[in-house]
Amino acid sequence: MKSVTLRKLVTKSLSECYCNPQVTLLAYDSVNLSLRSIATSILGGVAWLCFVAAGLAFFFGGRLIHVVFGTERLVAELEGIALTVLCVGVGVIATVIKYRLEEGELPASLGEAINKAFSEKAKK
Repeated sequence: MKSVTLRKLVTKSLSECYCNPQVTLLAYDSVNLSLRSIATSILGGVAWLCFVAAGLAFFFGGRLIHVVFGTERLVAELEGIALTVLCVGVGVIATVIKYRLEEGELPASLGEAINKAFSEKAKK
């Protein structure tokens, strides 16, 4: 008896949501906003960590690679610079995606997002 009434209640509430688009839209927006705020926080942290790692790799990467792995100093310095460029690239991508999520739009491609972000900064 209880399962029948529970099933009726669930069916009734689902049919009300599907019949009333405002209820469905409201529920979708609240979930979307909470996921968006979590994603922007995570992306901000990732970008910050990437920029810190890039700075450390630039100043200490070559010497550390030389000491730990025993490669030649010149090759180790080039690897440190390559690691710096990689970390900065990931940090820029995370920052651009974070700003796009904050604005409420997600671009079709990452290249489009980066171009749009740099063109907007150049205008300011």
